[in-house]
Amino acid sequence: MPDRPDVTGRPRATPKQVRRWGIRLVAFLVLGLLALLISAVQGFYTVLSFTMLVVGLGGAAVCTALGLKTLYDIPPDQRARGRPRDL
Repeated sequence: MPDRPDVTGRPRATPKQVRRWGIRLVAFLVLGLLALLISAVQGFYTVLSFTMLVVGLGGAAVCTALGLKTLYDIPPDQRARGRPRDL
């Protein structure tokens, strides 16, 4: 789809690249799971395994928050049609 100029004659801004928060969330959860498995095999936490656990769970929390923020920041004109309108 070619860029069509807006009313002022400037080309429209290209849409942002879609961020895949779900894929990042799964990656951070895998990191946390890996830390738990390492510590379970060793029987104790090391600095590395505890750091992995904190980064994994913290990253998963951030990805969840940003993913939900992105989900609810959709402009009204781009939302799915067929929802009941406010009267």
